Amino acid sequence: MKNICVMPWIAVDRNRNNRTGKTTLSPCCLYEGEVEHQEIDTYWNSDEIKKLREDFTLGKRPAGCRLCWKAEDAGIKSMRQSINEGRLEEHKDRLSQTEVTLPPTQVKFTVGEECNLACRMCLPNFSTKVRKVWDIIGRKNDTELDRILNNPEYILQNRKNINYIDIIGGEPFYHKKAKNLLRQLVESGDNRHINLHVTTNATRIDEDTVDLIKKFKDV
Repeated sequence: MKNICVMPWIAVDRNRNNRTGKTTLSPCCLYEGEVEHQEIDTYWNSDEIKKLREDFTLGKRPAGCRLCWKAEDAGIKSMRQSINEGRLEEHKDRLSQTEVTLPPTQVKFTVGEECNLACRMCLPNFSTKVRKVWDIIGRKNDTELDRILNNPEYILQNRKNINYIDIIGGEPFYHKKAKNLLRQLVESGDNRHINLHVTTNATRIDEDTVDLIKKFKDV
């Protein structure tokens, strides 16, 4: 399985890097899909994703994974290779299934576009402050707001099967959504098997936040 990537068997991500022109569910943030998916339940074993899993098991290089193949052909370590190093062995039992019976074990959670900074390299759909700056200078904003994976209910309902949560914003700790989710996972005891990956500007991290995230398996 030289060309295998574990992500279609374990992860639900979202991105705008696809051929539909819309933000959609996908196995990772680089995958160039052809179908718009908005709901995890219908996405997880959709025809597109089942075909992607099948192609990987046959040793093919799916066209939607072009960016990883491009990096590897240039001698650069790809996201596929990086993720496989840490997660392929752990989840190899799933690779025999084209239709995966277990729910995703890796889920992204988008808390919203609210942010306390207007970083120059950012975009309006990731920062309310950037959106205000663009409005003031008259810069055209054609980026849609990201409303996918912004409800914690799926994570809470499937928390026993989830081992990785990727939290992004806006600024995740600028408002209560992120910390409320983490507290509920600690209260249920599921923090002990969950790894967190948080994209943050670190300006809103206080002692309470540090104490909370330290309770998780890895951060």
